[in-house]
Amino acid sequence: MDVQHLSALIEMLSSLGFSASTGRILLFNACIRQKQFVIRERMCFGEDTINYQLSFHEDITSKRLTCSYYDATLRKAVEISASLINGVDVLELEKQMQAVDWQMPPENSSSDGFIIADKNTWKQEATIEEITRDLEALTSSAEGAVLANLLKYKFWTDITLQSTISELTVLKSKYELSQRFYIINGEGITATEAYRFLNNRWLERQVHANNRLLRKNAMVQHDAEPIPKSTNNKSKKPALKGEIEK
Repeated sequence: MDVQHLSALIEMLSSLGFSASTGRILLFNACIRQKQFVIRERMCFGEDTINYQLSFHEDITSKRLTCSYYDATLRKAVEISASLINGVDVLELEKQMQAVDWQMPPENSSSDGFIIADKNTWKQEATIEEITRDLEALTSSAEGAVLANLLKYKFWTDITLQSTISELTVLKSKYELSQRFYIINGEGITATEAYRFLNNRWLERQVHANNRLLRKNAMVQHDAEPIPKSTNNKSKKPALKGEIEK
């Protein structure tokens, strides 16, 4: 293992704003001689989240690991509107979901203190069951189903959980934006700069969407307006009896 080269890679990742844990994962993959792998990292900017995927591969010529690009996906904050649907207070449900750790337990995770007969040892799972009942109650109406999906999308960031969300593709297209950033000779756009770039693109997209909506509304309003009758096509009044036509 080329420790000096790995040190340079880790220093590069640090200069781009990625955490020390990324370097640790890089070292692990190098030790097991992985020729191609992806390291994921998530960062929060205010209420927005951005997921990074750094792509590593072994260079054919030098036989050294290299990172030539990373993919960044901006996930905008999801706002939930206040409403009471099918007996469920949506904002209260949102608070309950926010208090839960929705990450799936890793394989071979410790089960110390877990006793199925003692509910006190699995309080979070009991809360999750109650939340799930409320989510199911919401889905009994069309409006509630939309909010239930939105709540799941907001908190279920684990890939396994996300696969169970209806209309996931639609939600991603509404709240997410992705871009690939290249690293050339160890230099590239930092993680923070990538967020700013994607956020600016998001704002531009919102402006264009609003402009399209305004134009559409203007066209609908124009089509709905009555067309004034032309005075040039009025038929000539017939001459009354006894009148001399000129």
